[in-house]
Amino acid sequence: MMPPVRPLERILLHVDAADESALASRYAVALAGACGSQLHAVFVVNDNMLGHLARARIFVDEEVHELSRDLEEDGHKYLGAVERLAREQNIGISTHLRRGTPHREVVDEAIRIAANAIIIGDIAVPLSVRDAFGNEFEMILWTAPCPVVVVKGKAAEELLYNYR
Repeated sequence: MMPPVRPLERILLHVDAADESALASRYAVALAGACGSQLHAVFVVNDNMLGHLARARIFVDEEVHELSRDLEEDGHKYLGAVERLAREQNIGISTHLRRGTPHREVVDEAIRIAANAIIIGDIAVPLSVRDAFGNEFEMILWTAPCPVVVVKGKAAEELLYNYR
């Protein structure tokens, strides 16, 4: 007889520099602990945006290279913070830094690890029609191969931490 499959056996957390990502990180750690899930966290250096900045001549090539390096360092910093948070709660975690278009990299990572859910921070209200069509978070929602949890407000986080 096969052991039962946990509905949230593998959770993928999308990490970025936004405050909402920190809240989503705490939520993901608590959820992984409550469900006995494997937690994976991914940060994506947005090479698509960097290329756009270079093509638009907003930055010269040297500045784009420096910004790319800074974003990668930030990615390691944010992933390290999530890793420390998970370890403090005795939750196993794998971290992944990727380069490319964020929604594609997140979805590809979800497929690679066979994620049962993707967790992202709250989505900002678009300021224009162009923003609405180019929003990486919404692209994750549209293309994800599994459920996507959008963490909104402290109530969700508090519920999980109180559960533990």
